[in-house]
Amino acid sequence: MIQAYFEDVRAVDTSAANGLCSAFRSPSADQWLRFQCVHGMGHGLMMVYDHDLPRALGGCDLLSEGWDRESCYGGAFMENVVNATAPHHAPHVLHSHVATHEHGAAPPFKALDPSDLQYPCSIMAQRYLVACYNMQTSVMLFFTHGDMAATARSCGDAPQALRPVCFQGMGREVSAWSHQDHHEAIRMCSFASAEYQPWCHVGVVKNFIDLTAKPADGIAYCRSVTGAANRRQCYEAVGEQIGTLRNNATEREAACGPVVADYRDACRYGARLTSTPPR
Repeated sequence: MIQAYFEDVRAVDTSAANGLCSAFRSPSADQWLRFQCVHGMGHGLMMVYDHDLPRALGGCDLLSEGWDRESCYGGAFMENVVNATAPHHAPHVLHSHVATHEHGAAPPFKALDPSDLQYPCSIMAQRYLVACYNMQTSVMLFFTHGDMAATARSCGDAPQALRPVCFQGMGREVSAWSHQDHHEAIRMCSFASAEYQPWCHVGVVKNFIDLTAKPADGIAYCRSVTGAANRRQCYEAVGEQIGTLRNNATEREAACGPVVADYRDACRYGARLTSTPPR
């Protein structure tokens, strides 16, 4: 258990950070389990450091590979939001050798700011912004009481380069708020402008597959989506999920097989079966 690992270590150093998930780094290892491990590490570091987000992110920075760091950042930002919006969600509080704050002390970092729906992303270093904005829609929905249209407007206020990430995060939320109903999810994604709707559908379809580990569930959603740009991005996202779930190229080809012919190349591109982007 990741939390137990950090309870036992006396220092979160490069060796401890990289040792935790080392069993999942070989090319033949299950990449989904690798993600769960390094993502969980982000949660664990937040607990170790009494939800001091910058310090937890610094722990993620110790990881040697960029993919692992990004996944760890995501866990830290998720823990920051969940702990602030649903406190005491964890089964227990860590009492680690590396924790430095006394029980009952004031939180060392302000998790959220109701006056700034871009916070904490608005104060983060550049390297953390993708992971931050991927979770920021949870903050926006919390403070707007579930107003998806207002959340879409807030994503439109994000830095331009981060808007696709924000709208993808919105899509993840849409999956939950729509209870995985295709037509309702499509309606909610329509609050995004045409330019960013494809990214909302990416978030929806990736979450569908995250929930079941079945690419067919994502393919079924993409069939319901209208508009060439939306469909292409949707099927490419399905391919990306297939690439994570299937290490074998033959299995990836088979998983993309049910995709309608016009968009099969998008799935294959997402699954890293071709380097030619879909048209």
